[in-house]
Amino acid sequence: MLRKVLDAINATLDQCPMPLRKIFNHMQTEVENKFPDVADIRYIVVSGFIFLRFFCPAILGPKLFGLRSDLPDFNTARTLTLSAKVLQNLANLVDFAQKEPYMIDMNEFIQERKAHMMVS
Repeated sequence: MLRKVLDAINATLDQCPMPLRKIFNHMQTEVENKFPDVADIRYIVVSGFIFLRFFCPAILGPKLFGLRSDLPDFNTARTLTLSAKVLQNLANLVDFAQKEPYMIDMNEFIQERKAHMMVS
């Protein structure tokens, strides 16, 4: 499921409105100036923002975003929560650590998809 979500997002990158692109470019420039020694900061600032503010909330609350007509049951909600956690970590370009050992198995997925998150 996560691969399909990411593939759908990547397939629509060229449809991002120009005003948002300008804002993202400005964000990249500012964080690169402020944190010149942080590797990949230009990608993290944009992908982290987009997933935190748009995609993950839609995954966590599909009814609020018109993606479902009813609230998901407990098991579905838990799956959506875990999916959002994986996507947010991927957007931030970070693996899961010992703080969440039950999620460490998803690090392979994060590693294999990191390059897809670093799009200029």
